[in-house]
Amino acid sequence: MTYAPVKREFFTGLLEKLGLWTVLAATVLYSIPPWRSYFFDGLGKHWDTKVMGYWMAWNAHNIFKGNILIPRFDANFFYPHLRTLAFGEMLWPESFVYAALWGPTHNLFLAFNGTMLFFWALAGVCMYMLLRELQVCRTVSWLAGFIFCLTPFMMAFYIEFNMTLVFVIPLMLLLTVRWLRKPGFGRALGFCTGFLVSLTSCIYYTFMVAFPLAFVAVAHLAANRALLRQKKFYLTAALIVAGVLAVSAVYLRPYVQLRIEGGYSRNMQDFMISHAQPLMYLDTRSSALIWHLFTPPRRWSETYLFPGSVLALLSMLYFGRGTICFMRRRTWQHALPAVVGVTKFVLWSGFWAIILANAYFRQFLWVSRSAPLLYPLSLALLITYLGTLLLPGRDTPQKILAAGLAAGAVMCFFISLGPVITVGYDGHLIKLARAPLARLFESTPVFGVVRGLTRFAVIVLVYLIVSSSLMLDRAVRAQKRLIWLFPILIATLVFEGVHMKYRYEHYADLYNSTTMQQARSLPDDSVLFQIPTTPKFISTNIVMNTIGDFHYLVNGMSGFLPRQFTELNGLLRSWKIGAATRRLRRIWPQTYLLIDRPATAWLASGWRKPFPWKQLPHDWRLVHQDRQYALYRLRPKTAVATRIVRWIRSDVLQKKRLLTFSARQGDLREGPGRGFRVLLNGHAISRRRLTDSWQPYRILLPTVYMGNLEGDQVTLELLPADPPAAGNCSQHGWEVRRINFEAPAASRTP
Repeated sequence: MTYAPVKREFFTGLLEKLGLWTVLAATVLYSIPPWRSYFFDGLGKHWDTKVMGYWMAWNAHNIFKGNILIPRFDANFFYPHLRTLAFGEMLWPESFVYAALWGPTHNLFLAFNGTMLFFWALAGVCMYMLLRELQVCRTVSWLAGFIFCLTPFMMAFYIEFNMTLVFVIPLMLLLTVRWLRKPGFGRALGFCTGFLVSLTSCIYYTFMVAFPLAFVAVAHLAANRALLRQKKFYLTAALIVAGVLAVSAVYLRPYVQLRIEGGYSRNMQDFMISHAQPLMYLDTRSSALIWHLFTPPRRWSETYLFPGSVLALLSMLYFGRGTICFMRRRTWQHALPAVVGVTKFVLWSGFWAIILANAYFRQFLWVSRSAPLLYPLSLALLITYLGTLLLPGRDTPQKILAAGLAAGAVMCFFISLGPVITVGYDGHLIKLARAPLARLFESTPVFGVVRGLTRFAVIVLVYLIVSSSLMLDRAVRAQKRLIWLFPILIATLVFEGVHMKYRYEHYADLYNSTTMQQARSLPDDSVLFQIPTTPKFISTNIVMNTIGDFHYLVNGMSGFLPRQFTELNGLLRSWKIGAATRRLRRIWPQTYLLIDRPATAWLASGWRKPFPWKQLPHDWRLVHQDRQYALYRLRPKTAVATRIVRWIRSDVLQKKRLLTFSARQGDLREGPGRGFRVLLNGHAISRRRLTDSWQPYRILLPTVYMGNLEGDQVTLELLPADPPAAGNCSQHGWEVRRINFEAPAASRTP
C-alpha cells in the first residue's frame, strides 16, 4: 500500500511541470508581439522556417501512414537524390507534435508555430528538472527556466526553428546526473531513450552536449572512486554504450552515407564564416537596459552570444562570491583550490586584455605584437580547467556538475571561436592567433557536419545558468526575503526580450490558386521543378505553400545542395532555359514546370535580363496559369542522340525496374542490323538489335547494380555498325521514344 504516496507525488510533479510549461509558453508568446499576430496564418520572414516546416510535414505525412519508428530519409525533394532528409536535421520528435496539430486542423501555420512554442517552453522545463535533480529549491529552478527560455541566444534569433531545440542539453545533463548518482538499468535505459530523442531532434546540440557530459562523468568518477569498484556501474555503462551505438547506427547511417559516398561535409571556409569573435560574448546591443553603454566591435552573427543583463548580473555575483570565498580560506586543504582559482583569474584577465587592446588600440605596435600570446593563454586555460576535474573535495552532485560544466563551457567557448581567433577592427576582420583547438577542426572528421560554430555558446550559457542558480539557491535558503526579487528579474527578462524583434509575414493561402490546385492534382508518377530557384527567400515560398503536396520535387533547400540541383540553379541564374530543359529531360518520371510569375518578373528586372517566355512553348506545353503561377508539362520528344540517359531514384527504380521503349534505325544508318546496349550505372546489362520499323523493347533491370546516391543512371547507347559503313559519319543512327519504367508483371497489383 505504499504506492499511493508515490503516485500522488508523481502526479503532483507532473502537474507542476505542466503548469511551468504553460507559464513559460505564455511568457514567450507575450514577449514576441509579432508572433502572436501571425500564429495562425503566418511565419517568420526567413527561409529556414519554410524549409523546416516542409521537413516536419514530410515526416508527419509518413507518420500518418504508420511509419512511427524511423523517418523516411528518402524524402520527395532533391529528386532523384537519395537520403535527402539527411541533408538537414531529422526533427523526428518534433514531427509527432506537428502531426498532432496538423492532422485535426489542416493549418500548417498553427502546426509549425505550435510545435516551435512547445519545444521552446520545454527547454525551460528541462532546465527546471535538472536543477531540481540537484536539489535546488523550486523558486530558483523556476527562475532558471525563465532565464533559459528568455536568454538573448533564444530571443534574438527566434526566427530559426532549430534555435529552440536546446531542450536536449539540460535533458541529457539530467539523465547523466541521475545515472551517475545511482547507476541502475532503468536509469541507463532512460539515458538511451533520452539520447534517442536528443539525436533525432537536433544532431547539432547532441554533439555539443557530448563535451560537458564527458567532463561531468570524469568529475563524478574522480570524486566517487567507489563507483569504479561496483559491478553494476560497468554493466549499466556497457548498456549505455550499446544503446548509444545502436541508436547512432540506425539513425545516423544516412548522414554517414552522404559524407562518405557523396562527399558532403564542411570545409575550413565554412568554419571561418560561422565562427564567433570573443567580443560577441560581451555585445550588449541585445539588451534594452544598457543599449548604448557598451557596443564593442563585432561582425554579424546568426545569434547574440551575450547572456543578457539578468544572467550577466547573476554570473558576476557568482564569480564575485567565489573570489571572496577563496580570500577567506586560509587552511592548507583549501590552498590548492585557491591557487587554481587565482590561476584562472590571471589567465582570463590576460586573454581579455589582449582581445580588448586589439579591438580598440591596434594602432599601437605593442598591441599587435601581443596577439600571438593568445594561443598559449588559451591553451593554458584549457589545461587548467581539464586538470581541475581531477581535484578532490567535491562532495556533492552540485559541485561535480559545476566543475564538469565549467570545463565543457571553456572547451565549447574556444570551439565557437573557430580555428583562428579574430576581432573586428575598423570594419575589417583581423586574425589574431591560432585557436587552441585548431587541430581539432583539421583532424576530426565529425566537425565536417557542423557549420554554426557560434551555437556552441549555448553550453557557456547553460553553465552560467546552472552556476548562478546554485549560488542563488544558497542565498535564498539563508535569506528567504530574496525570493521577492525574482518577479523583478523575470519582468526584466521579458522587457529585454520584447525589444528583440524579427519580421513576420502573412502567406497567401495558395490552395485557392487554380494553378496550384492543378499542380497538387498531378499524377503520382510526376516530377515538379519550380522556378525561380534563387534567392532563398523567394524559392522557398513555393516550397512552403506546397506542403501537403508530396509529388517528387527537383527543388529543395538545406545546408548542402546536391550536384544536379546546383547545376540547374546555376543555369537559371542567367535564364538558360534550353540547357535546363535538356537536363530535366533526363529525369524520369514526367517533369512539370511551376513558375512563380511575379518572382521571375522581379528577378528579371533586377538582373536586367527578361525571362524567356517565348522559348518555353518549344519544349513545354502550358497546362494552366493564373496571375501568380504558370504550370507547364514537358513535351514528349523522340530522342535521336547516340547516348540517351534517364535518371531515376533508386527506391523508385527498384519498384519499377521494367524498362520499356520503342526504337528503330534512323534514316542515316551506318549499316544493316545495328545494335544498342543498356547500361545501369555504367554496367552493361543487355544488348539488342535494331530494325527499320518501330519495335517495342522490354528489359528487366537487375537490382544488384541499383543504389546510386545521386540517382540511378539508365543509359541507352547506340553501338557502332558491324561492319561500319564506309564514308558514313552519322552520329544518330536510331530513334527512341516512349521511354518508361514499369513494375514487373509478377509484382503488379490487379
